[in-house]
Amino acid sequence: MADVPLSPAELEALAEFLRGIPLFANLRTTDLDALVRVASKEEYPAGSILYRQSDADNSLYIIYDGTIELNHIDPQGAPNDVGTRGPGDWLGESSALLGEPHDVTASAVTPTTALVFTRDDFKTLFAADAGFRGRLSPKDENARKINSPQFGWQAADESVVVFTREHPWSLVRAAILPIGLMVLAIVLAILAGQLAAPLGWIVGGLAAVLFLGAVGYLIADWRNDYYVVTNKRVVHIDELPIIRQRREEAPLSAVSEIQFARNSILAQVLDFGDLRVETFSGMVSMKDIPHPNEVKNLIQREIERVKARARASERHAIRDELLTRINTQEATRDQLAAPAQPATTSVRSVLPGIFRYLFPKLRDEQDGSIIWRKHWTVLWAATWLPFTGLIFTLWAPINWWNRWFPFGALPDAVWWMWPIPLVIFFAWWLWLFEDWRNDVYILTATRIIDIERVPFLLSEKRRETTLSKIQTTEFKVPSPVARFLHFGDLTIRVPGSVFEFKSITDPAGAQTDINKRLAEFQKRQAENEARGRRNELSDWFAAYDQIRQPQAPRAAQPAAGGNAPDGNS
Repeated sequence: MADVPLSPAELEALAEFLRGIPLFANLRTTDLDALVRVASKEEYPAGSILYRQSDADNSLYIIYDGTIELNHIDPQGAPNDVGTRGPGDWLGESSALLGEPHDVTASAVTPTTALVFTRDDFKTLFAADAGFRGRLSPKDENARKINSPQFGWQAADESVVVFTREHPWSLVRAAILPIGLMVLAIVLAILAGQLAAPLGWIVGGLAAVLFLGAVGYLIADWRNDYYVVTNKRVVHIDELPIIRQRREEAPLSAVSEIQFARNSILAQVLDFGDLRVETFSGMVSMKDIPHPNEVKNLIQREIERVKARARASERHAIRDELLTRINTQEATRDQLAAPAQPATTSVRSVLPGIFRYLFPKLRDEQDGSIIWRKHWTVLWAATWLPFTGLIFTLWAPINWWNRWFPFGALPDAVWWMWPIPLVIFFAWWLWLFEDWRNDVYILTATRIIDIERVPFLLSEKRRETTLSKIQTTEFKVPSPVARFLHFGDLTIRVPGSVFEFKSITDPAGAQTDINKRLAEFQKRQAENEARGRRNELSDWFAAYDQIRQPQAPRAAQPAAGGNAPDGNS
């Protein structure tokens, strides 16, 4: 592959060429001029590969000259010929615009020239002109993903495939009771008006206010309860501003089955129903969603894509490993671990150490691990009584010493009574504080850990599991107070058990941290397993080659202290 510099004449010719590409059909002349300035014209000899299935190069390829062959490996590992593409065709649209991996392998059948645009190129154009993105004409599937709502918890290469709420009928169904009560209130207001006109107006006004409040609540609740399917996971978000917040999700790799049900004739007529996205230890329920069969098919298609990309990646890795064995003599290099650096202890003052002890971080990162403690409200709920007693026993001797009311009248001989409750309340508070401080939740690169320690190392309970066992995660912000103070509960379901991170700060961020670590862990695990299979397969081929190759005759060795035998003795 060669990157060919573009001359001014070529830039003008390329602008005309790009004008005929449907993706750029609605671009202005100034847009095309900006586009060709970031274009890279690259040449590929026959037989070379532009990109492979599962590659995430974030690039768009527009064929300028030549023929490209496309191949796809399905989840079962069977290769499929997708066809060929020629001048004017473009490849990798979703990769450049959405950051998704490629779903096919593109190889040059003949010498080929292509114009290549990267995702960063498009980001530069979008930043320079906010309307540039809107003037592109992507394929319908990609357009839906681009125009779908975007969320802060999405990864850089994650795109929204489905965004849906419950069917509007569910809102109407929920409003039946308020409407019925409103009708009853109108009747009562009419009757009250016959007794006294002002009374009728009062009853009617109160009924209207309550009805509007109930309907407003139902609409807000319906709008803020929605389902999101991305190319990585299925997510259910249920929140109501100030009141509550909840998010549960399951990675597509953990989905074992999708159950579908319609519960009434009306659901059949209006085309809505329920989906249950099940994993081995939990599920995400999608209730009363419109077009459930279509959503089910989209989820299954994304699952198939994930599996196909993984299979293709493994197949390419095996091929590369075998080529390495065939073309070069594989050398084993011992990777010497860098010697551990001796720990250095810096001299720190006492006061910062005391401050860190009394005010530990609720979320702390240490040596690649993330540590969470329960929120300060949990500490206060446990220690308010001894803390109040402690404050009182500190104030009482001051009051007595200064002869203030009410303890100023006590004689000097009672001085000994103040230290006793002070020590008792302080010891009580310290015990509860240490109990709160020692309960931690830890996320490492490979595990989640729940530690409960009794103060002063009297006992310890420790639960942990590997990230590979995580099936679903869910967080809840249970109350307006928790929403205001930014804490909640995170539930992590694994086969046969549940881990609960209770009352931690920013549970949504904690869920995102776990999902990122889980994705990284699964990627490393898949690479290690694939590497092991490749090595095993390569060893089989190496042993096969040794068996097939004839053994060379061993050269005669001279006897020690004399000449080699001549074969005539």
